[in-house]
Amino acid sequence: KSINIITDFIKRLHEKQKTTILIATHKIEMAKQICDRLMILQNGRIKEIVKHENYKSLNLEDYF
Repeated sequence: KSINIITDFIKRLHEKQKTTILIATHKIEMAKQICDRLMILQNGRIKEIVKHENYKSLNLEDYF
């Protein structure tokens, strides 16, 4: 599946470069797998920044 190829590529790039990678996606499950922080945007404004350890408490229904 192409999503797995992209996910693996991003993980390898981050491990090799040790740098921040900004990803814009609607695929929240993929983002949760590879990101250590998520930023929720609503109408072009930052609504929340969530650290990896708080993903389980994240309720996306609050933003839609």
